[in-house]
This record gives sequence, C-alpha cells and structure tokens, in this order.
Amino acid sequence: MLAGEIDAPAVPLLRHLIYDTELRRARRVLVDLTHVVTICAAGVRELAYASVHARATYRCLSMVVSTAAVRATLAAHGLFDRLTIHDSLAEAVGHRVTGTAHRTT
Repeated sequence: MLAGEIDAPAVPLLRHLIYDTELRRARRVLVDLTHVVTICAAGVRELAYASVHARATYRCLSMVVSTAAVRATLAAHGLFDRLTIHDSLAEAVGHRVTGTAHRTT
C-alpha cells in the first residue's frame, strides 16, 4: 500500500506495484492513492506513462485520489483529462462492477 509521500525514491515502488499487477495479466489496474499526501513530478510522470502503457495493452488503469494536494498536483499536470480518477475506493469498485464512468475535476 502506498502512503505518505511519493517522492523520487518512492517512484520505483510505485512502478513495481503497477507493473507487477500488469504482469499477472490483470485487465483492470486500480492505483489506490487514498493515503498519499503528496506526489512529486517523477511520480506524476510514472502515472502518465502507466496510463499510456495500459491503453496500448488494452488495460484499464484508474486511481483513487482523495487528498487535495495530490488532486491539485495531478490537475496541474493535466492528468485529470487523461486518467480515470475516483474520489473513493467504494466509487472505484462500483465503477468496476457497474461500468459507469466518473471523472472528477
């Protein structure tokens, strides 16, 4: 589980968690950032790359972002237009089950 800060030294862990899930041939990958309070530019780039990679391999990548600072960082980098972002884990799981899309801004 990711918690606290995603700073440059934590980006390899983020990468590993995302791609470890993909290696298990998961069609849907959910990145839970509920307990992350800040994310650095390298972390944002990793999420953007993971999103592109997921689309290229016909996978669905979405994430849960509940902290204002992380939301602001992702918005500042234009990722709200490129990623499926949920307010809560319950919403993300509901999206998976019902197939309804919700993009927050």
